[in-house]
Amino acid sequence: MWVVGTVLACSRDADAPALRGTLTSEPELLLAEPSGRPDAVVHGRLFVRADADLPAGSVVRILQGYHEDGRWLGAGELRYALAPVPSFGGRAYGVGARSVDRATGSPIEILAVAALPPQQGWLGLRLDRPLPATAEIELLLGDPTQPGVGPPTNPLPIEVELAAELLLPAAPDAPIRLDGRVFVRVAPARADWLRVIAPAQARAGEATPLTLVFMSGWSGPQRSSLDARLPAGELELRGPFPLLTVAVAAEPPSDAPQSLRVELPPLPAGVHRIEARFRGEPELRGLSNPIRATPAGDAPAPPIFFGSIHGHTALGGHATGTPSRALRYAREVSALDFVALSEHREAPAFDGAWLALLAGRESRPRRFVVFTAWEWTDARSGHRHVLARTPVAPPPAPPDLLRFSASVGRDPDVLVVGHHSLWNGGSVQRNFDWGEPGLLPRQRLAEVYSWHGCSLTHDSAFPMHGNHDQELDPALRTDVLSALARGHRLFLVADGDNHLGKPGSLVGIEWPRGRRYAYQGLVAVRAAELERETLFRAMEAGAVYGTTGARILLDAERRLRAATVAIAATAPLARVALRSPERRLAERTFDPVPPDAGDAAAPLYLDPARGTWDAVVELGLPETPAEDPWIVEVAQQDHHHAWLLLPPESWSR
Repeated sequence: MWVVGTVLACSRDADAPALRGTLTSEPELLLAEPSGRPDAVVHGRLFVRADADLPAGSVVRILQGYHEDGRWLGAGELRYALAPVPSFGGRAYGVGARSVDRATGSPIEILAVAALPPQQGWLGLRLDRPLPATAEIELLLGDPTQPGVGPPTNPLPIEVELAAELLLPAAPDAPIRLDGRVFVRVAPARADWLRVIAPAQARAGEATPLTLVFMSGWSGPQRSSLDARLPAGELELRGPFPLLTVAVAAEPPSDAPQSLRVELPPLPAGVHRIEARFRGEPELRGLSNPIRATPAGDAPAPPIFFGSIHGHTALGGHATGTPSRALRYAREVSALDFVALSEHREAPAFDGAWLALLAGRESRPRRFVVFTAWEWTDARSGHRHVLARTPVAPPPAPPDLLRFSASVGRDPDVLVVGHHSLWNGGSVQRNFDWGEPGLLPRQRLAEVYSWHGCSLTHDSAFPMHGNHDQELDPALRTDVLSALARGHRLFLVADGDNHLGKPGSLVGIEWPRGRRYAYQGLVAVRAAELERETLFRAMEAGAVYGTTGARILLDAERRLRAATVAIAATAPLARVALRSPERRLAERTFDPVPPDAGDAAAPLYLDPARGTWDAVVELGLPETPAEDPWIVEVAQQDHHHAWLLLPPESWSR
């Protein structure tokens, strides 16, 4: 295997020498199906041209990454990209190469394409003879006549850019970046169901926006559901209004996931779920999350907003996507109310000033709020993400928990969130230290669930990465319940820890194949309005709860010897339970209901008239210490969960 030099973590086009060239493709956008299918390869042709003669020994290198706001994110920053190309005898499987002199039309013989290690690129081509400036190099990706022959894609729906570099024999460590980018999008062409997302609340008599996403594969805790391309057909929406029909045009070639946005007619007062049916090929169904419509004259309880404050892109290392594309996905596809990208502070590509700029640029008044955040990691003390009150670039990461506690942990303009405290991550997390109670006054939130699993307790339905071998020793007492029992005051949230640049998506790494849960958690915040400071203060005060991703409306009231729990669910209820840090206190179960679609591993419920979806549950309690916090846990029959903490009165003093 020949050496092609090293790839800088972040290189800029402005540094390139005078020689120029271009990279183009046919078609302009390369679309591929996710892997696992016979035709799961990238098809198309790449064309490379240089504006000067190239000497023998020159190397053309095809890279994967992203070009955005004048920077290139690639190489070491990417964890999820196009799969490495199999290599046989140094040649890339399913990739051909040829060159033609455009001036004479004569073919020019060149060497075959080689697969490159991920840290060097994707494909490489070494010229065995000089190439005139009139020549054009063509790389053939796959063979459309032979399904399955070509460079592989990825089991996940990703979007990535291809770029090209030239390395000349006289300067092998000074790559020359060519002009032009080629987008590759991996997305299913056929959908199985409709994801229907509505605001959690609306004013009666006013129009309400509805977001619909076509999904491939049934969504379950151990099974991902992928964003599919929009087909042509007719959409029917049923609710407390006359049948609404909407014509849907097939999605034109696009380099990012698309959604369909519809304005619903004014809703009457009450709790509503909108039924969707797509008449096309195939026929699809979906049901929205509950919408609570309040009469205009009433003073409603503070509304509930759903968002994500723990997610990553290539800017934070070992992830994929760019910040701008991730924020656009959160706003337009996942229809989140608020979001923060908590990129790893120690990553070489981290740029807090850029994230602060994007927070202002990508927010939308009263519709979508972007926070700035960052993640602090320490193998001995665990991982935490830090949410800022206002968009700011963070200071350097403190080197240990003691200095983190004395600086970040006391900053009144941030919130500290401990996450995956049960994870046995080896060299990246071999313990979790919550600190002594009061040591980190800004550590107000604990993430009880993410796609790693549940950290509430060792007997959770979602052990870390699907098995207890991935959990820290119970004797260390790193679970959230143990932290509460020690006197820490922590309100509960859940989130995604999404590394796919898709906050709020249903796209995860499937367990057991990828050893992470497919569910992506969400933070629910009860706040007076969708505004940055108001949301921050609500989280600071503990007006929060977490779900595994379902937009369950949950409220609870604590009294002396009882708790009242009010739920508007997204599927039939299975169980409502109440516990303290030390023991289980009370529980109510509900009769099982067969799903309308899917299977036992990934059930889909579409008829809210079957089973109990809305309930007010009274739970009487045995004698329990007045200083104990209580945890409400809601479980649905589709396996989605929600967790809410009811603090004792002393927490408010």
